[in-house]
Amino acid sequence: MNQLVEAFDKAKAVVGKPVVILAKTIKGKGVSFMENVAGWHGRTPNRAELDASLKELGLTERIPVDQLLDKAKKLPGADGP
Repeated sequence: MNQLVEAFDKAKAVVGKPVVILAKTIKGKGVSFMENVAGWHGRTPNRAELDASLKELGLTERIPVDQLLDKAKKLPGADGP
């Protein structure tokens, strides 16, 4: 995360020319049924999958899922789990 923040800060400082940030990542890292599974690229998890992934990542108590989903439903053209 620190490397990403540093890269974004450097990118913001560039004026008048394009910037690219390349990152070597692992799709779905930390979620057993998503990690390195190409079919998850660009796919939205359903609610059960979302809950299971947050549990595996240890984020269940840290992310107010219901509040965020309610907020997302109010956005134009939004659809979600």
